[in-house]
Amino acid sequence: MYICIGTGLGSCFIENGALVRGKDGVPASGWIYAEPFEGDTIDNQLSASALRREMDAAPALCVLPDVRAAAEAAQTGNPAAQALFTAFGEKLSRAIPPFLQSFGAQELVVGGQVAKSFPLFSAPLLTACRTLGVQVFPCPRSDDFAMRGALCLFL
Repeated sequence: MYICIGTGLGSCFIENGALVRGKDGVPASGWIYAEPFEGDTIDNQLSASALRREMDAAPALCVLPDVRAAAEAAQTGNPAAQALFTAFGEKLSRAIPPFLQSFGAQELVVGGQVAKSFPLFSAPLLTACRTLGVQVFPCPRSDDFAMRGALCLFL
């Protein structure tokens, strides 16, 4: 399973080199962004946009210009910023494992702009995946891979 956490949450499932859709717990589209999660959708709860909304609601974080600044603040010990990413990781650890389990995934690749902050939110996700026997591979430079993949469409 691949997830790309950016403005939204993108996903795909791969089996034997082929995209999987509509079987083994995988949505018909192959995308989990619109799937229900805690009274909303995964996309609305687990994305840079979701992080920004949480920042806007927090007096200590609303003054920061963007999620990147919040990550930098968390890395330098800002407790409100650290709590933001911890909560994000906890949500991720509840949302993603059911798909991993139903699909029978052996690996999870986490990419996208938010993945650049993987160490700030990864602990709960890593614990949940370890329980399922799923290896996790952060890919903080996934924009390179997305561009390569797009190029393959035209070759």
